[in-house]
Amino acid sequence: MPHLSRAPAPPPRTGRPPHGRPWLRQTLGLLVAAGLSACGGDGDNATTAAPSAASSGTVAAAKLKRAPALKASSWVTVPTVADPVLQNLTIPASAPTQGMWSGVQNWPLNALHAAVLPNGRLLSYGSTLDGAGQNGRYFDLWDPTLGFGANSHRTTYRDGQQDSFCSASTYLGDGRLMISGGNGSVTTTLYTPATDSVTTGNANLADERWYATMLNLPDGRPVMLGGMVPYVEGMQDNPNQAVAQGLASMTPEVFENGAWRSLFGAYSRDAFGPDYLRASYPRAWVAPDGRVFGVSAETLWYLDPAGNGAITVAGRFKEAPNTATLPNVGATNTAVMYAPGRILVVGGNGSFNGDGLPASAKATSIDIGGGTPRLTEQPAMKTPRRFPNAIVLPTGRVLVTGGTRQGNDNGANAVYAAETWDPVAGTWSTGPNAAVYRGYHSFSVLMPDGTVLSTGGGAPGPVTNLNAEAYYPPYLFRTVNGAAQLAPRPVMTALSGLSYAHGDALQVDMSGAGAIAQMVLVGLSTGTHSFNSGQRRIPLAFSQDTYRLTTTVPDRNTVPPGYYQLIAIDAAGVPSRGTIVAIGADTSAPAVATTPYNPPDLSASVAAPVVVAGGTASYAVAAVAGTTYSWDFGDGSAATAFGAAAATTHAYAQPGVYAVALTARAADGSLGRRSFVQAVGATPTAKQPNASGATALETRANASARLWVVNPDNDSVAVIDTATNARVAEIAVGASPRSVAVAPDGRIWVVNKASATLSILDPATLAVARTVTLPRASQPHGLVFAPGGGIAFVVLEALGQLQRLDAASGAVQATAAVGANPRHLSISADGATVLVSRFITPPLAGEGTATVVTTTGGAEVLAVNASTLAISKTIVLRHSDKTDTEIQGAGIPNYLAAAVISPDGRSAWVPSKQDNVKRGTLRSGQGLDFQNTVRAISSRIDLATLAEDHARRVDHDNSSLGAAAVFHPSGAYLFVALETSRQVAVVDAAGGRELFKADVGRAPQALSVSADGRTLYVQNFMDRSIGVLNLAPLVANGELRLPAVATVATVGADKLSAQVRSGKQLFYDARDTRLARDSYMSCASCHSDAGHDGRTWDFTGFGEGLRNTIALKGRAGIGHGFTHWSANGDEIQDFEKQIRDFAGGTGLMTDAQFATGTRAQPLG
Repeated sequence: MPHLSRAPAPPPRTGRPPHGRPWLRQTLGLLVAAGLSACGGDGDNATTAAPSAASSGTVAAAKLKRAPALKASSWVTVPTVADPVLQNLTIPASAPTQGMWSGVQNWPLNALHAAVLPNGRLLSYGSTLDGAGQNGRYFDLWDPTLGFGANSHRTTYRDGQQDSFCSASTYLGDGRLMISGGNGSVTTTLYTPATDSVTTGNANLADERWYATMLNLPDGRPVMLGGMVPYVEGMQDNPNQAVAQGLASMTPEVFENGAWRSLFGAYSRDAFGPDYLRASYPRAWVAPDGRVFGVSAETLWYLDPAGNGAITVAGRFKEAPNTATLPNVGATNTAVMYAPGRILVVGGNGSFNGDGLPASAKATSIDIGGGTPRLTEQPAMKTPRRFPNAIVLPTGRVLVTGGTRQGNDNGANAVYAAETWDPVAGTWSTGPNAAVYRGYHSFSVLMPDGTVLSTGGGAPGPVTNLNAEAYYPPYLFRTVNGAAQLAPRPVMTALSGLSYAHGDALQVDMSGAGAIAQMVLVGLSTGTHSFNSGQRRIPLAFSQDTYRLTTTVPDRNTVPPGYYQLIAIDAAGVPSRGTIVAIGADTSAPAVATTPYNPPDLSASVAAPVVVAGGTASYAVAAVAGTTYSWDFGDGSAATAFGAAAATTHAYAQPGVYAVALTARAADGSLGRRSFVQAVGATPTAKQPNASGATALETRANASARLWVVNPDNDSVAVIDTATNARVAEIAVGASPRSVAVAPDGRIWVVNKASATLSILDPATLAVARTVTLPRASQPHGLVFAPGGGIAFVVLEALGQLQRLDAASGAVQATAAVGANPRHLSISADGATVLVSRFITPPLAGEGTATVVTTTGGAEVLAVNASTLAISKTIVLRHSDKTDTEIQGAGIPNYLAAAVISPDGRSAWVPSKQDNVKRGTLRSGQGLDFQNTVRAISSRIDLATLAEDHARRVDHDNSSLGAAAVFHPSGAYLFVALETSRQVAVVDAAGGRELFKADVGRAPQALSVSADGRTLYVQNFMDRSIGVLNLAPLVANGELRLPAVATVATVGADKLSAQVRSGKQLFYDARDTRLARDSYMSCASCHSDAGHDGRTWDFTGFGEGLRNTIALKGRAGIGHGFTHWSANGDEIQDFEKQIRDFAGGTGLMTDAQFATGTRAQPLG
C-alpha cells in the first residue's frame, strides 16, 4: 500500500533556482560562456555547478551544470505576437488576488476535445455545429492573435475523415497530432498544424478504444492505455461478464515503426478493466524512473513498456465510489502532474456521467519520485466537484474550474467558482465565478499568453455549450495606486533554437535584466473529458547573466519528447508569454516563421588565472570591427561604458570568487555575452599548514611527484606516478591504514589503526623500512608533521590521546589526554597550534529525552599548544537553527573531518555531517525524512578568535557527509569530498558559498592538490581508485568545471570477496537511487566504518521512539539478536523497508518482489 498521511504536501524537489535573493539571481550569469546549464551532462565530467556569491558580486548558489557554448547560427528571434485576448479588459479590483473571467465567447462547435498546437493556435473538435451531436469530423482552428471574433476561427468538415469523438491524442515527432480511437474505432487521424490538413493513418489499433488515454513514452513512442469496446458504461455492473465479452481494452499498445504493437505482457484488469470503469480515461504520466504511472479509478499502477510490457499494481488509491466517504476516484475526477513526479488528484466520486453520485471535494497529492507512491491528503476544495478541469499554471499552482456537486446536474448543483491550490502552502483559494456550467464533456487548456481557456460541456447533458470563456489568473495583474491593471511581463526576445535534445543547453535572451525567479517548461495541453493528458510542469535550474538565461533540458523521463511552453517568471511571479519549443532529438521544431538572431560570438575561453588580492587581472579578448564591448567585474564597481576595445584590466582589492561578464554589442543592437569567474586569493604564509588524510603528495628532485594512498581494508598503500597516472607499487603495511604523510626526511609514514603501528616506508626502495609500535589497541588515526620541523603528531582514538613524536625516530616525546573520539589532525603553518577534530560530537543536554537543549554544547575542535600539548581552547561548532527546507536544515555537526587551514593561516574549514536531532514526531512534530535528517556541511573557524564563523557555514545540498577537504594553493577555492553523493564540492572560501559539484567515484574520502594547483586527486575509497581531475579550466579560465583526466586503480588483488565488496559499496553509497533519494542518506551516514554516531534519534514516526545508533561491528548480521532496539527486524533485508520509507530509495528489490507475501512487513 502507498504511504498515506494528512499534511500539506512539501514543495517539489527540483534543480532549484534561488528564490527571494535578487542579488543572487543576478549574479548567476557567470555560467553562460563558462557555459553552464542546469541539468545536462558534458563531455568532460558530469559537473553540477552552483555559482556562489559573497555579498557584493561574488558568485551565488544554484544547481547548475556546464553546457557547451551555443552556436550563434541556431538563435532565433522571438516574435512580438498580437494578443487581443488581453486587450480592452474591464479589470475588477479583485483581479490581482483572484483573477477574472472574460465574457462568454461564441464558439463554432461544442469543444469537447482540444489541443494547443505547436504554432500556438488551438484545435477543437467533438460535436456537430449545433453542439448537440457527437461528431469528431468537424475541426475548428482558432487563431488567438485575432481575438474572439468570427474571423479568428476556421471550421472544416471532412466526410472521409475518422470520427474523432471520444478519442485520444498526442504529438508525433514530426509535429503532427495523432488522434486515435473513439468513434473512429481502430483508425487514426493525423492532423498537420502548419496546413490545417488531415490524413488517415495507415496503421490500425488492435482494439477499439473509446475513452482511452494516449501519451508519449521517454523514447518518443506513443502508448495507448485503456478504453472500452465499445463505450458501454454499464459494464461496471457485471465486470466478470464484461471481461468475458471483451468490453474493456486491457492490453496497452505502442506505436512504433509506423504500426501499432500490443504489449501482451501488460494485459491488466487492475489497470484497465471494467471494474469501476478503470478502462475510462486512465490518469497516466511518464514517471521519473521512465515507467508510466497511472491512477485508474481506485487503483495505482506502473507500466514498464519495455519488450512486451509489464504492469505492476502499486496499491489502492482510495476506496471505490460511494455515498459515504465520497472518495476522489473515477473518471469523474481530474488530475495533473504539477511538478516532476508530483500529481494532484481532485474531485470526482463516480465512474461516469449517469451514475448520479454526489461529488467529492477531496484532494490528494501523489509523490512518485521514489518509486513507491506516497499519498498525502490535502485540504479539501471549498466545493465538491465532479467533472472539474485542472490546469497547472506556470507558477506551479493548480487551477480547478467547473464541475457539478451531483451527477451531471446543472442548476443549483453547478459549480462556477474557480479554485486554486498552492502546493507549497497546501491551501486552496477561491476565485471568481464563470458564467457557464461546464461539467461532463468540458475541457480547459493553458494558452501561451498565460490565460486558461475553458470550453465544451454537454452532448449529452443539461447544457449545449457553443461557447468558451477565458480565465485570467492573478499573476497577470497588479494594483497601482488602488487600481487594478495588467502587470508588466518579462519578455523573451531571442532563443537559442526551437528544438532541443535532452541534455542540450538552452539559452534565452530577455528584453531586460530584471531578476527572473523561475524558468519552467509546461507541456502543451491536449485532451478531453476533464483530463489534460499533455500537461506536466518542469521547473528548470538556470543561471541568469543580466538579460541572458541559461539552462539545460532535463532527461527524457522528466521531459518526455513532445512540445512544451518555455516560460520565464519574474521576481513578482509574473510569467512571460510562453514560447513553444520541441523537446527530443527526433522531435521537429514547431513549424513557425522565424527570424535569425545573430549576437556577437563570444564562445572562446578567456584567460583568467587566479590573482592575489591587490593585484590586477588582465583579460585579452580580440575586438571585432563594428562591435563595442562592456565589462562588469562583479566586485560592485560600475560596468565599463561600451567601447571599441575588448581587452581590459581590473584590480581586485579583496579575496573572493567574482562573476565577470563581458557584453558585446553588434551594429544591429544584438548582444553577446561571455561570463566566467575570477578567483582572487590572499597572500599565503611562508610555510604551509598540514592536515591528516588518506593521501599525500611526495615531491621529488628531478622527478615527477608521487601520490601515496592508503587502502584501509586492503592493508596496503598505493604509490601513483603523477606524470603517467599509473600505479607503480602497492606496498603491504599494517592492518587498516588510515593516514599517510611525508616526513621532513622524505620517508613516508603510514598510520595503521587496527594494528596500532606506524609503518615508515623508504621512498627509494618502496618498502617498509621500520615499524613503530604504539599502545596496544589504541586505534591511531590522524597524523601530521610540523611544517619545517622535526616533530610529528598522532592521535590515539581509543585512548583519547594526542602524542608528539620525534619525526626521525618515532619516539614519543609527550602525551596529552584530549577526550573521547579524537580522529583527525591539522597543524598551523608556524607549527604552534594543533587542531584536533572530535569525530563524534558529545551527547547534547537532554538528547536522551523528548527535549534536546541546543543552546549549549556542540561539535568540538580542540586547539592544542604544540609545545605543551595543553588545550588552549575548545572550539564549539553550534547547532544550526535554520528552518528545514529542501535546500537547508537544522542540526548539530557530527563526524568531523580534519580542520584544514587556509594558505593565509586566517581560517580553518571542517567538513562533517549535520544531524537533525531535534526533529521527529515526538520532539518537533515533524517526522524524519530523507533530506532533513542528515545533511553535509562545512564549518568555518576564525583562527584569530578560535571561534566558529557560523554565518558562513556551507550546506552541501543533496549529500549527507563532508568527509575531507583541501585548499587550492591560492586559498581561493576549497574542495570538499562528499562521501554519499560521489561528488567533490567546490567552495568559494572567502564568500563561504558552494560554487558547484563535480562527480567522482564511490565514497570519496581524501583529497590532494598538486603543487602547481592544476590537478586535484580524489581517493574513491569504495571504487579502489584515485580520480584525477583537471583544475585548469577553473583556475586558468574561470570555468566552473573539473574535467576528469584519469582514474587509477589503487588495489591489485582485493582482500574482500566480490560479494562483500559489493555490499560495502552499497553501504557507503546514496547516489544509487535504489538506496536513497537525492543522494542523501547512506548506511555509513550514521554508521561510519560500521560504527555509531553517538546520537539519540527521534524515530517515533517509525514506531521506535527515541533510538540510539548502535555500532554494527561484531554483530554477525542477526547473530546477536534482532536489528533495532525495538526488535522490529529479524533479517538484514528488513532494512529494505527503511531504504524505501526513510531514505527515499526505490529499493534493492523490485516492487513486485517487495510486495510478495509478508516481505513488506518488518518481521515478514
